[in-house]
Amino acid sequence: MELVIIATDDVSVYIPFSAEVEALGYEAFWASNGLEAVMETERKNPLVVFLDERLPVLNPYETCERLRMIPEFHRDLPIYLITHNEVDSRAREMAGFTGEFPASHGAWALQDLMAHISTRR
Repeated sequence: MELVIIATDDVSVYIPFSAEVEALGYEAFWASNGLEAVMETERKNPLVVFLDERLPVLNPYETCERLRMIPEFHRDLPIYLITHNEVDSRAREMAGFTGEFPASHGAWALQDLMAHISTRR
C-alpha cells in the first residue's frame, strides 16, 4: 500500500484529510511538525507529502527545502502545500513545492490529484 505523509499540527486538518486518503486506498501517516515530516519521509519513502502552511518546528517552506536537499527526493517526490489562504507562488516555487492543495476542497479534488500522482510514479 502506498504511503501519504500529511504534516500538520492541526487534528481538524489531519482527520478528514487522512480519511479521504485512506478511502482512496492509500495509507496515511501523520507528521505533527516539519522536522518529523523530513525524518519520516527519509525513513518511509512516501508516494507524496502534504505540508500544512501552519506547520511548526520547521515551517512548510523550510521543510520542503530540506526534503529537496535529499538526493532521492530532489525532483521526483511530489510535495504539496496545504493552503488555507492565498499563497505567494514565487515563494512556493523557490521552496520546491510541486504545487498547492486547498485545505477546503471539493470531493473529487484529492481523488484527481492522487490519480495524477500515481500515474507518474
